[in-house]
Amino acid sequence: MKYFNNCKTIEEIKSVYKKLAKQFHPDCGGDTKTMQEINTEYAFICAKIIKGENLTNEELNDKIRLSEEYKRIIDEIVPLVGIIIEVVGNWIWVTGNTYPVKDKLKGVGFFYASKR
Repeated sequence: MKYFNNCKTIEEIKSVYKKLAKQFHPDCGGDTKTMQEINTEYAFICAKIIKGENLTNEELNDKIRLSEEYKRIIDEIVPLVGIIIEVVGNWIWVTGNTYPVKDKLKGVGFFYASKR
């Protein structure tokens, strides 16, 4: 394990993934190979931690689905310029200059509320 060695919870994994995606995503100056390595480790460590929680098969499938959805959303919004991404519990909170990218945020499933 190269990127998620010290992660013990799904929340820690998500936090580390968000930081790595901002650093290594191809749209942010990183390279595809590194991002693929991160994505592979992300999927593996999520499954490993989730399976260790003694969940039913249905609960396990729900956790994996939500984890994959979280990763997909982060991948889509990391390249957006002028926004600040924060993780608040199970929420992905986006602030900053969101107005120019509001349609993109809505497209990935964000509820968009402008302060204007």
